[in-house]
Amino acid sequence: MAYPKTPNLQLNKVDRSSPNTMLFNTKPLIDDNVDILDTVIPLSNMARQAIINGNFDVWQRGTVFSTNSAYTCDRFSLFHNHTSASVTRQETFAPIGSRYNLRLTNVTRGSGTYLEIVQAIETINCVALIGKTVTLSFQVRKSSGLTSGDVAAYIKYRTIIDDNSVSVANGTITGSVTVANANLTTSHQLCKVTATIPTTARTIGVVIALENSPTDGGYIDIAQVQLCAGDVDLPFQPRSFAEEEIASMRYARRIGGVPFSNFGLGQAFSSTQARISIPIPVRFRIQATSLVYGGNLQLQIPGGVAAVTSLSIDTAQTRPDQIVVTATVAGGLTDGQVVTLRANNDTTAFLLFDAEL
Repeated sequence: MAYPKTPNLQLNKVDRSSPNTMLFNTKPLIDDNVDILDTVIPLSNMARQAIINGNFDVWQRGTVFSTNSAYTCDRFSLFHNHTSASVTRQETFAPIGSRYNLRLTNVTRGSGTYLEIVQAIETINCVALIGKTVTLSFQVRKSSGLTSGDVAAYIKYRTIIDDNSVSVANGTITGSVTVANANLTTSHQLCKVTATIPTTARTIGVVIALENSPTDGGYIDIAQVQLCAGDVDLPFQPRSFAEEEIASMRYARRIGGVPFSNFGLGQAFSSTQARISIPIPVRFRIQATSLVYGGNLQLQIPGGVAAVTSLSIDTAQTRPDQIVVTATVAGGLTDGQVVTLRANNDTTAFLLFDAEL
């Protein structure tokens, strides 16, 4: 007999509309329900949600991006073969439970065939999912002018530890789904795909793509991306902003934003250079591999200041829990002099350290 279901986990319930509710089969009501719960209740937080920043709350690098094969919103990369494309943060049209959408826009297609966002999951966070069935789910809507082009989602894997080369063009597909343009609307809808992660996998990748769209200026809005253990698309369960921010800072850290941001304290070792120790609140997954900086930076020294002409990571001194940079100025420093690296009355001055996959 058919049993009524609970709305989220699809557990079997007693049919109270039946004239005889005192007699029922215990297998679907007890054994089958226990099997469902055993599948969907995670053994770890990563089994419940392996995607970091799936609610698109954290945007340390900015809110508008157009560089191909580069990180955008924290932990998500942009890949495409169009003439130009963009990722932007959008607050309008966000679904209930989210503040932002990630907007993926086909600026100019040219002869391109795909436009995608990708998250490659660090191996340490894949362990709970390797050899198991997983379900990817997300919300998506299209712009009213997007009259062609489909949305596709892929669960992919690589057999190499911490391998970020997961995209439409790279990695082995273990599950995929395509939503035809005709089935997309200007309202968010849930999409999902289920797959089994092989035991040989070491890096899992999630790809959400707009494919074969000739509509220049057309876009899709993506929200509430989730990858969890089991074959049930569990209701989206966002982490708190604080949790997502801390998790994101394991991979990248941007500091600055106030007129006289103090970035760190150090010591001059010549008339033109000083080493500065930069405090970091969260240990990086590896030693920071790159530094991007901008704005008006200076070294504050006893009795004056010196404009910074360049900054670089001191790789010999830097560790996952400590960043040391070398600041270069035109002159005026004294060996052993205590210096402070700071912004020179510039709210746009920043340092961005990267330890991504």
